[in-house]
Order: sequence, then C-alpha cells, then structure tokens
Amino acid sequence: MTRKFEPRLGTWILYSQMDERWNCSGRAVNHSSFVIPKEAEQMFWELKSNIGEPPDDLEWGYVADMEFGNVNQTFANVVKFPSRRRNAN
Repeated sequence: MTRKFEPRLGTWILYSQMDERWNCSGRAVNHSSFVIPKEAEQMFWELKSNIGEPPDDLEWGYVADMEFGNVNQTFANVVKFPSRRRNAN
C-alpha cells in the first residue's frame, strides 16, 4: 500500500554557522519533510547568484505545522539535511 502525504503548511530554513548570510527561513506548503520546498530551493539559487558558492556546512530543514484540536502547533523535531554540494573537480 502506498502512503499518500497531504500537503501541509510549515516553515523551511537554510542554515550555516560558517556564513550567516545564508541563514534565512520562510513559510511554504510542502508534501514531505524529506523534499526541499520549492521556495527554499528558489532562495538557495537566489543566494548563490548574489553571494557565490554555498558554505560546506549549509543545511536545510522543513517543519510541518500540525493541528491538535483548535490549537496549531509546530513539531519540535527539525531534520536537517546537507545542501547540494558542488563537485570537487
């Protein structure tokens, strides 16, 4: 049985300790915490165009909002994944 994920509103982040110019966040509707939201990917390419190559420690994360009764809360677990790395050629 294939599991279908409903799109959820949440918060995405780009984060680097090495270069704070890359640190940003935003809101997006996404289908999975394992796929970078298109808004975060667009910001990645915009920053790369303006700043240059990303730092080696750049990570991204996405946290979906969850509804509990009438209260809207956000999951505390943020799973971060390494950004796309340039080839070391």
